[in-house]
Amino acid sequence: MNYLIAKYQLTNASPEYVFNWLEKNTCGDSFGYKEDIEELERSLLSRKNNLINLGLALYGKIPAIAYELYALGSIEIQLAVLGSKSIGIGFRPWIINKDVIPSLIKCETDELNSDSEKIQHSLLSRLLENRHIPDQVLESLFKREEPFDNTSDEMWSRLLQYASYNERLSTPYDETWMDGYADFSYRAVFHAGWNVSMSLPVSMKTADTMWVLANSLVPESYSLDVFEAAERWRSDKEQEDEKYSKIRAALLRLIKPYTSEFKELVESNDVGYRSSFYNRVSSISPEHLIEWYEKDGEVFLDCAMKNKFFFKDSNVRNTLNRTCWDHPDEHASMLYPNLFKVTEERLMSEHPEWFKDSWSGEISFDEIKDPDERREKRLEYLSSQVNNLKKAIVGDEDVYEDTPDQNEFDVRSAFTNIAVQVDLLNSQLQEFYRGNSFSWSTLLAGLVVGFILASYVS
Repeated sequence: MNYLIAKYQLTNASPEYVFNWLEKNTCGDSFGYKEDIEELERSLLSRKNNLINLGLALYGKIPAIAYELYALGSIEIQLAVLGSKSIGIGFRPWIINKDVIPSLIKCETDELNSDSEKIQHSLLSRLLENRHIPDQVLESLFKREEPFDNTSDEMWSRLLQYASYNERLSTPYDETWMDGYADFSYRAVFHAGWNVSMSLPVSMKTADTMWVLANSLVPESYSLDVFEAAERWRSDKEQEDEKYSKIRAALLRLIKPYTSEFKELVESNDVGYRSSFYNRVSSISPEHLIEWYEKDGEVFLDCAMKNKFFFKDSNVRNTLNRTCWDHPDEHASMLYPNLFKVTEERLMSEHPEWFKDSWSGEISFDEIKDPDERREKRLEYLSSQVNNLKKAIVGDEDVYEDTPDQNEFDVRSAFTNIAVQVDLLNSQLQEFYRGNSFSWSTLLAGLVVGFILASYVS
């Protein structure tokens, strides 16, 4: 849309229309010029309408206007703008202004110290959970530096827990385009986050915060002594240490799988160390599973339900299922059989190839919500079935090497033709299927078999 037309239309349209337009167009992405976008946003701001202001707070692109909206003081507008992309725009984003975060900390501290039992609208929570927050804010929080340097232990722990739910912490660096400085800067947030384990006071009050944070962070750190950090979270009191053992398991995520250190975790006398092993081990036999269950019981089962590799092999999977059913169930809640069933159904949609031996009928992919992912999973399964059919008919191609006899050559040629035709059909199947979102598995399987029989068996 032409900028002048859009400006005239929006400055005269209803607030509902303007809000919907802002949501759809992210406030003038198509205009291209910052000056035009800013002029448009200012003209909308001048209308002084709450709904239009909310649209600007959520979808606006001009940091200065976002700050003006924040300064208006409406709690709804502040929540919207603190959860928007605007907090991370620019070389020095507006959220770093010295009057913003300190005032938010003061307001939340005052509310915590008041008679109210809980904070109704935590602006700090909205800010720290926003994935667009500048990295320097997260690093300052983790290092307890300005503007977080004067927070109490209780407040610091609370803010760390808010930040733990920020998906930025669990998103690895995208290494498609190599950039050493960008790489180092992006990962610095992870390193600072893991180092919190050495500075956060050890107590039952802070344990939940440390557990959530350690499970959220991408497991990368270039400076933390992970075993020293794990041993810091330990108590002589059994009840406390049971909780701390989960923190130790989470911290030991920094130990890379199948290093010698990782393999040694399962032999540890500490249940937290063993749990970290159970959570991530991928090479499993039924005998291992039984041994680990006999050693750690419910602790082991809790870990196994979170580790998809316990469901990859049918023998291991069946052993785990029997173990869940055989586990003592004092209250007849059937907790572990139910957890097994739910986990199995989820993984059956995500990894249908793991369950093909026990499959009967057409696999349902309907539980995969994303249509593109569902289509790719269907395509992956159909493609694998065609390849399996090729192997079943053609066999091992090495068998047909070095065949000087003419008859043998003719046999090899026939099988080669079959392989080529199946490969061609497979590629055509993929191209055809990518343009269709519904299931063609039964029809295509019939076409494959019919094509081969018609061509070579007559």
